[in-house]
Amino acid sequence: MQAKAGKQAASLKLIDQAKILLKNYHDYVSVIGKLAEAYAYAGNLEEGSRWFKLLKENHKDSLPFMLTDVALGYATAKKYEMAFQLVKQHPDSSELGKTIHSVGMLLLSRGDIERALELHSIPDEKWWQDDLLFELVKWSIKQQQPEKALKYAGQFDPDSTRLRVQSLLKIAELHQTLNQPLEAEKLSQQAHELIEAARNDHKLFAELQTDWAADQLRHKNVKAAQGSLQAALKAARQINYTKSFSGDFYHPLQDIFRGQVQAGDIPGAKETLSFALEVLPQMKKAHGGFPVYISNLKPDIVACYVEIGDLKSALKITNAEKYNDSCFSKIGETLGRKGDFTTALEWCQQSVPDAMKANVLISIARGAINAGKCDCDDPFQRIWDHAPWAI
Repeated sequence: MQAKAGKQAASLKLIDQAKILLKNYHDYVSVIGKLAEAYAYAGNLEEGSRWFKLLKENHKDSLPFMLTDVALGYATAKKYEMAFQLVKQHPDSSELGKTIHSVGMLLLSRGDIERALELHSIPDEKWWQDDLLFELVKWSIKQQQPEKALKYAGQFDPDSTRLRVQSLLKIAELHQTLNQPLEAEKLSQQAHELIEAARNDHKLFAELQTDWAADQLRHKNVKAAQGSLQAALKAARQINYTKSFSGDFYHPLQDIFRGQVQAGDIPGAKETLSFALEVLPQMKKAHGGFPVYISNLKPDIVACYVEIGDLKSALKITNAEKYNDSCFSKIGETLGRKGDFTTALEWCQQSVPDAMKANVLISIARGAINAGKCDCDDPFQRIWDHAPWAI
């Protein structure tokens, strides 16, 4: 934190003190990684390199997970060559794309487009570059440079159809803003053609339909958006959920649900959530029955029911779960985020088991604070004043 605030001398002093306190744990991977990261943020090339070398020699399997933090530390300290060197030295890292994106975002936030482009050109494989390339598209749009944005959009890996479609739609919107309707229509048509070409890839087609729907909503075409989201759900129903794929568990279902809520299609949103629950067992098979993975998802679905005002369904799902602490907490957090603090407290008193009430109340307050929608100045004081049953 000191280094991020530009106080590198103070930072180095604290790191040295921490190193002494941790002297009996210098062979622990977490300690090695954190010291390498801390010295990187402090801009100390010698010590940073030494600890990163130890990590590389003794904990090679953990290296990919530390690469982003260390490279971002050097970039934050404006030791760009060292950050770029780490990217060049680890072309096979599973975290390379994340590292490039994180450092690239920092560079763009500083307006350093030249270094961002240099970073983008480092990896040989194009798909490592795509996340940063998409940020370059958005950066060009922000600068109102549609030609440059279109140039970047043409450099995506052939398999990055979704990023290409999203880019075309964003650039088309910029053309509309610049009063260039013909150019906007041309790009929208290109995006539509890419979407139609993906019909046989059910997951991709569903994702692209949600992107198209989002674009329609931006243009106030609610009916068209609802139609696209129904097409997305139809495609999502044809996905083989017993096969593992990258991304969130019920993605694209989550995107479909969000779009339906935004488009005012609550019956459609409930249909999507019902299907999400239906395919959970298939997903469990796809991920080797990993229970934590599945248990983290059902609370998300419960929260979605609360979001659309269907507390009854949320409670029904929650009460059917043997281990439902996280479901109750999710309901509380969502109610807090919606800003209905009175309803949240009443629900907690009436429906939450006594042993869980304290954690759920904290979740309600957390949701209210994070959303800034609480109907009071101090959520925790509100609990103290109006929920004596929780004390």
